[in-house]
Amino acid sequence: MRFPFVIVAFTLIVGAALAHAQPTPEVRAREIGARAVAAAEAGDLTAAIALFKEARGVDDRAEYLCNIGYAYQRLGELPRAHLFLSECLVRAGAMDLAAAQGFRSLLDDVEATLRSTGFAPVDVTVTPRGAEVGASTFAADETAPGPRIVWLPAGRHTIGARATGYQDAAEAVDVPTGGGRLAVSIALVPLPAVVADVPIVVVARRASRTPALIGFAAGGVGLAAGVYFHLQALGTRDEIARDHPFASPERDRVESTWRREVTGMYVGYGLGVVAVGVGAYLWWRSGPRGAPLVTPAGRDRVTLTWSF
Repeated sequence: MRFPFVIVAFTLIVGAALAHAQPTPEVRAREIGARAVAAAEAGDLTAAIALFKEARGVDDRAEYLCNIGYAYQRLGELPRAHLFLSECLVRAGAMDLAAAQGFRSLLDDVEATLRSTGFAPVDVTVTPRGAEVGASTFAADETAPGPRIVWLPAGRHTIGARATGYQDAAEAVDVPTGGGRLAVSIALVPLPAVVADVPIVVVARRASRTPALIGFAAGGVGLAAGVYFHLQALGTRDEIARDHPFASPERDRVESTWRREVTGMYVGYGLGVVAVGVGAYLWWRSGPRGAPLVTPAGRDRVTLTWSF
């Protein structure tokens, strides 16, 4: 049996590839497949397998799986051949009918040889369904979706499974001499959820500034009253000096008025300064002191909002 799929379309596909500066993945994969066929026909099956795997990495087609399985069968690596041939035939509906029938017949021959030479079929079920299944006797890139039958020789082996979003898991299995069906069940554990960084709005909490404004207003009234009484006292003093230079009852009356105005001046100035000082202190105290409130916000920005 020859490697059928590449040779049929080789000339047309390679010609199309040369006509395009950037060939499609399908064209590039078939070019690699053609090199794999050449290596296989030259007897270098190990190189052929590597090239078929490379082609499958570019364009994952069933034909590459079957050709890898066929190469392993020719190498006598029957468990590996079964892994690839069985997965290939799951997808054989897209293949040429004659090629699919040839590979199906090859798989039957591989299974018959495995049964007659002491290998054991291990029925591997996985959760979640479709997780990739492999074995310690296979290469790391040699897996197939589960559930899966994996053929193993006598001895101790490790069956592994992996899936995106889950932790890898493995189970040890002891295959007895002479074969016999075994079953392994592997349940993968989901990876912990990753909490993405969430932009935030920082709402700063601070005291109201209304008391500070009241203090400023009261201070302004006090200072204005002090200025008023100051001006009145200056006028009264001038009146005493001008109109009442000598002691008299009228001078005593005007001096009494002057003293009241001076007292009002000091009281106004004093209360005004104190009120302004209290207002300034309350204004300073109303700054963003205390624990901020953190709430979700729009992406890529942090906003400060204030209460008034």
